[in-house]
Amino acid sequence: MSQWKKIFSIPNIIRNLIISIIAIFITLYFYYSPSFNTASIEDKRSERLFMQDKGKDSESNRLDGDRDVSNKDYELFYLEGLRKYSEGDLQRAVELLEQAAKIKETDEVNKSLQKIYNLLALQNLNEGKYKEAHNFYDKAIEISPTKALILEKANAYSMMGELDSALNFLKEYEKSFGNDADYLALLAGILDEMGKPAEAYEYLDNDNDFLNLSASAQIIKRRIENRYSINEYNVERGKTVLQLSTDLTYSKLFEKYLYSMAGEIASILSSAYGINADKQLNLKLSSSNEYSLPPKLGFDVSNMDTIYLQTEMLEDREFQRKIKYFLTKKMLSSLVKNNSQNLLFEGIALKTAQYSFWANEDRDYINNIPESYFSEVLESNEFPSEKGESAIYRILSNVFVDFILLDTSGKGLIDIMAKLKEGVSLKTALIEVTGIPENSAVSKWINYYKEKTGQV
Repeated sequence: MSQWKKIFSIPNIIRNLIISIIAIFITLYFYYSPSFNTASIEDKRSERLFMQDKGKDSESNRLDGDRDVSNKDYELFYLEGLRKYSEGDLQRAVELLEQAAKIKETDEVNKSLQKIYNLLALQNLNEGKYKEAHNFYDKAIEISPTKALILEKANAYSMMGELDSALNFLKEYEKSFGNDADYLALLAGILDEMGKPAEAYEYLDNDNDFLNLSASAQIIKRRIENRYSINEYNVERGKTVLQLSTDLTYSKLFEKYLYSMAGEIASILSSAYGINADKQLNLKLSSSNEYSLPPKLGFDVSNMDTIYLQTEMLEDREFQRKIKYFLTKKMLSSLVKNNSQNLLFEGIALKTAQYSFWANEDRDYINNIPESYFSEVLESNEFPSEKGESAIYRILSNVFVDFILLDTSGKGLIDIMAKLKEGVSLKTALIEVTGIPENSAVSKWINYYKEKTGQV
């Protein structure tokens, strides 16, 4: 009886109950656990025996189990990262997606990370946090260097004022995007902003169809061309009248500049003076360390055949006027082999280049020219070397062109050109074309000069 009391005593009942409950939980755990239930164990055993029959050891089974766990972790981090992204928590999204990438690198996680890196870069850029922005751009580009990312990062450098960094970075990807219109536009824009328009133009006019350029590239190209008065119509005409040769590499911008200038001058000579200057002119280009093109205005350039180049010359308005003067004299000289240096050609060249000699410093020359000199310069085929005489010569040449156009209604100029081609002097040509005696022709010109300069 006492034995039964011990068995059914409350402490024993409680202890047995606890043991039973623990046993039930253990049984349920093993039963429902995929790793430890009987069926699973048998399946694993059968699979292991099968793998061994195929020559594989049991280590493969452990790796498979680990892979299953890794896949679940990857999915967990990836999906949670996307959820945080959809909620706008970009920083947390990046952390989760980076964890997923550590487990398994896939296209889907890389694309998601790149997109968020890009957004974070833009966000930091807008906030003025340039260092952080570049850090995120670098991470995005490391995944895949897309055109959009390359242009954005280069533009970020530009916003910071680091144009050299922007340029160097863009040139790293020139092989990949060198024919892309958007890439060319940004690269050219940065070069132009850096004061390198000639180099910028190389990218915009390097056998690229202008119509295929992006709108921004077209704007930059037109901006550069307008700055240097480059007109496509004049360029095409200039190619028919100017033949360039060189022993050096010169920029396309300078080449187009010269062609456009030649075309413009040919049009002016035709419309204003009736002179056909479509005969091709040969011109050689060379380089120099000094500002020597064209030579200082003050002596004849008709017999020169070389232009000495410097890129910065294109920025100089005085240089542009000198080029017009130089090319005009060369064109006119090519039309008349003899008597190529004369008062008429000098005046046309000066007017074409828009030179004016009514400045105060020339007043003494204007009012004190001997009448005998008027006749002398009409006979001369040489440009005066003395400074005072060259100044007088230029003043007279300006007025003489106006005199010829006014007195002969323009047609006489063509007739005078024809006479000059025959080898006669300008004075003889003037007398023969106007049909008036020598003294009368010269005195008429003197009176016109005095009236023009306000001496009458």
